[in-house]
Formats: sequence, structure tokens, C-alpha cells
Amino acid sequence: MGTRYLVGLCIVLGVTAVLLIPPSLWPDSVRQFAFETFGPPSPQDLPPGRQPAVFEGEPPCTELEPQWRQAQEIDGVDVEGSRVCNPDNPFEVVAFVKGTNNISHSVLMKTRLASDAIVKRDDLDKDGDPDVIEIRLEVSELNGFSPDIEEPVPAYFIAPGIQPGLWVFSPKARGMATENFEEIKAHRSLRLPSPVIRVEQGDEIKIILENTHYMPHT
Repeated sequence: MGTRYLVGLCIVLGVTAVLLIPPSLWPDSVRQFAFETFGPPSPQDLPPGRQPAVFEGEPPCTELEPQWRQAQEIDGVDVEGSRVCNPDNPFEVVAFVKGTNNISHSVLMKTRLASDAIVKRDDLDKDGDPDVIEIRLEVSELNGFSPDIEEPVPAYFIAPGIQPGLWVFSPKARGMATENFEEIKAHRSLRLPSPVIRVEQGDEIKIILENTHYMPHT
């Protein structure tokens, strides 16, 4: 009888200890179990003196290049259609797939990439695509301040109303970091997180960081 009592007491104390731990410290598996068993947690009031965050309204999508949404064939590469508002430049997609050294000059001129941004060569495994890849990156500043302009340049929001200053790696480009001479909005290749690098297993990859910025970097 005493042993059963002790076991039961230990179970009760263990459950009580778990319940006293804030849910934010629970392991993901425990939180998932609690969510599936008891449903989502009830909303809680903010502590006294705290005010809810107020965000600016997010403007509606403005299509810069509506034709980029369409499925198209460019330089022998089939680019799928996209439903995303302001999708990636399809000509840059082709440059990333084939390499800036393997596309026509007219396609390269419809991107903002430097001619040596992505150099692809040597089909080592004889599967029809190059396996030696050189990727040139540069350091770019987002939401930095200029003595000539009060607003951050290039302007970039990670969420409506949230505009922290940061540095990113971006593909080596030509031209300005903003979309054009009239705007302070960052070009879409400058973003956080930076564009993902995807390669095939077995490829030989060389990442080259070029200090093209006017600021000194290590």
C-alpha cells in the first residue's frame, strides 16, 4: 500500500511540475500533444503597461512586370508560370540555371546580374549539364542611411512597418541596389534571407566574395 501511495504521489508531483513550467519552455512534442488534445491555448491579456504592436498597413500588390507570371521558354529553359505577386525575374532564373556565361547577351541584359555572377562549365558526369560552378557574391546594405536622404536606402521591409538595418550577401550585380533611379526601394535580389543556392550532389562549387561596396569589409 505504501509503495502504491509513493508512486501515485510521484506521478502527481511530476504532472504538477510540468504544468508549472511555462508552455513556451515545453518541448515541441509536448506542445504539439497539448494542442492536439486540448486545442489551441486561450488568448492572454498583455501585462500592465504593455501596448499591442501597431503595424502599418501593407500596400496591395503592384505588378512591375505582369508578364513575368506567364509560363515561357527562354534560351532553351522552360520557366514555369507563377501565381506569386511580383515573381522573380524569369530571365534571372534562366541565368541561375544555365550560368551567366551560357546565356545570350539579350537575356543577360534583361537581368541585373554581372556577366561573371554565375559561371558554369565542365560536364564532369556526362549528364548534359555543367558541374563546375563559380558563384560571385557581394556584400549589400539594406536600410542604411545616407547624409543626403532622411529615409533608409535601399528601403526594405521584413514585415509591414518593420525595417531593420542589416547586411546581406547577394549575387554580383551591375547597376544600382535600388529598383531604379527614382525609388529608394531595394532591388528584389537584395533580401533577407538571401536567395538560396541550390546545386546537385557531386558538383564542384567555388564561392567568391568580391568587395564591390564602397565600405571596407573583412
